[in-house]
Amino acid sequence: MSGSTDGLLRVWNAETGDHLLTVGGPDGDGSRVQLTAAGVDPTGYRLVTGSEDGSVTVWDAGSGQWLKERRSPAGHGGGGRFGVIGVNYCVVDNKRCIIVVKRSNSIVLLAVSVPR
Repeated sequence: MSGSTDGLLRVWNAETGDHLLTVGGPDGDGSRVQLTAAGVDPTGYRLVTGSEDGSVTVWDAGSGQWLKERRSPAGHGGGGRFGVIGVNYCVVDNKRCIIVVKRSNSIVLLAVSVPR
């Protein structure tokens, strides 16, 4: 996977280098936010991205369809110290979660509740 300043996440075949999927795109206002982190859930069915504006988005890995987004609380977005620098799936108490690491040296644990 590769994320970039154009706000798109690209998924590649690791063996052939072929492009498989592109996810992301303009926000509601037509702007794009720089992706700064990406991960795959253990099943391979979900992708997660983190952005400079502090948002975390879950995508369907097969179709690239947007499933859910968590934006930073008011006053905590806009990049800077609240931008996301790492995301990863984990299991806590038999529940799927996403660990989010922010520039502020904070770690946030998000419960994953998206349609299967």
